[in-house]
Amino acid sequence: KISYLRGRPEVEVVLSFPAAGAPQIPGVWYTMVLEPGCRPGRVLDQFRSLWGQGYRGFNLLPAYFIPWSEGELAGLRGCLTALTKVCAGLWRQGQPLRVRNLELSSPIPLCNDALTADADGVLYASNLMQMAGLERAKAVLRRGDVRAADAPRPDPASAELLQSLLRDWAGPAAWEATRRVDAALTDFVSALTEEEPCKAYQVS
Repeated sequence: KISYLRGRPEVEVVLSFPAAGAPQIPGVWYTMVLEPGCRPGRVLDQFRSLWGQGYRGFNLLPAYFIPWSEGELAGLRGCLTALTKVCAGLWRQGQPLRVRNLELSSPIPLCNDALTADADGVLYASNLMQMAGLERAKAVLRRGDVRAADAPRPDPASAELLQSLLRDWAGPAAWEATRRVDAALTDFVSALTEEEPCKAYQVS
């Protein structure tokens, strides 16, 4: 698989675990999951280890849809602040670091608001229907089938609908925690975009 993907830079591969040979895949992204209790030192050690293995594309992902205490949220912000400094430093050195959070955005946390094809060819207005417990959303989000050549262009789902589905599924406490960790991630992205090297990176 790795040999196949090395010759196809147009294919993006997202990993959340190290895999032998994966850093040499042109379109590889590594997702660093930041969980409650994360500490800047440990997070930076993980980042440096992955960088040393050859990963150059990173996606930062706080754990969504679970409770976070005030102390844990403060720890998350500390981790993101530390990562901001490391990323900015690498850009200043001319390193080819990519941060996926700067290239993608969605009005709903974790999931997308874009057309998604399931393995059976059915099209949905978001990938949130792949989450355990949200299978019921398939009927609401279904938009057609990739095998229907004459199918009309599917309409997207509204952000309000997607947020409502996620909020009802998660429950009040987990939804509020998710909003707060997502706000911390948004601040991380804003801090990175203020870096001059980052602006040059985005334009290129």
